[in-house]
Amino acid sequence: QGIKLGLERTSELLDLCNNPHYNYFSVQIVGTNGKGSTLAMISSILLDAGITVGTYTSPHLVDFKERIKVNSEKITDEYIHNFIYTYKEKIIDIEATFFEVMTALAVKFFYDKGVDIALLETGLGGQYDSVTACNSDMYIFTEISKDHSHLLGDEINEIAKNKAMALTHKAPCISSSQAPEVKLELDKQAFKHDISISYINNKKLKYYDISLYGSHQNINANLAARAVKELRSHFDISLNSINTGLKKTHWPGRFQKLNSNPIVLFDVCHNETSIFTFLDSIKGLNIQGKKYLIISIQKTKDIRNCKYQIHDVFDIICCTRLENKRMMYTTELASNFKDNSQRIIIEDAQAAIEKMLSKSSPEDLIAIIGTHLWGPIISQKFNYLF
Repeated sequence: QGIKLGLERTSELLDLCNNPHYNYFSVQIVGTNGKGSTLAMISSILLDAGITVGTYTSPHLVDFKERIKVNSEKITDEYIHNFIYTYKEKIIDIEATFFEVMTALAVKFFYDKGVDIALLETGLGGQYDSVTACNSDMYIFTEISKDHSHLLGDEINEIAKNKAMALTHKAPCISSSQAPEVKLELDKQAFKHDISISYINNKKLKYYDISLYGSHQNINANLAARAVKELRSHFDISLNSINTGLKKTHWPGRFQKLNSNPIVLFDVCHNETSIFTFLDSIKGLNIQGKKYLIISIQKTKDIRNCKYQIHDVFDIICCTRLENKRMMYTTELASNFKDNSQRIIIEDAQAAIEKMLSKSSPEDLIAIIGTHLWGPIISQKFNYLF
């Protein structure tokens, strides 16, 4: 059914399932970048504390069952089959979307598995996102920046206003440090529901020993730790579990090392802010050889503000296209970069990886970025199970 705005279909499905989300504590995670990483960190901490955790994330890398897990174990085909068989007529009748069905499926699965807590990642925006229908017991906001402008608006205040509308009732709310215009929108919506938002101060960050690379991940770690400290009023979580959980966090597709000699990195960065963050992380590496970039990105993404920095960081920029109707054609993607020997076009994404590997030396770096849709090719090429 594509993307449909509104919560009514999700609410109908939840009612049909006897509103299972009211039987356990849930946390809604809203924002632009860092939602998945923050969720993964919180989950790892809670698992270390012996708490049964359900996680609902999106999108997936290879298998859509990655989106719904309990204690890091994916939902089963059998459970999905039974759920669809039971509710198929209603799903068809109300013309529910894929994401709406997935949301109802997730919260029902969490109830049947007896989770203590569910961590629910908002898919798009906040005002009309299916997760908002779950009326969570806590809100977490990661950094809000420009993305999905074709749906949420071109201006940052429009995007922030939409995401702020996830705040529908009084509950604890913790947020990363936000730009002034974003903070204004969050505070305005919070005031309507008597919510006091606790913001992380980036000038007073604690340093954590974390498994995920990049200075931005320490910001996410501080947000996760602050959220868990709030959760200690509901669950038995030691401070030691915070440190241990952060150190053990696993979240693929985020500056993920797939190979050595040459180093091959995979990052799903796909908007302006996340690409800038990725480039900063690359600059922090001590690479002796050449740096190759392989990029495929969706048609709706605007990377014009990143192109000069990409040119500065990488010696070779390989524009390619994954086989998906949403992906930008190589000629359009390549038009962002200078027409010189630094830029090359290889139509087939798999061939692009093969070519860059054949050109590279052991001391070089190859980075693959732009979308989660790289997942299947990377899984096959590097024999990696996400």
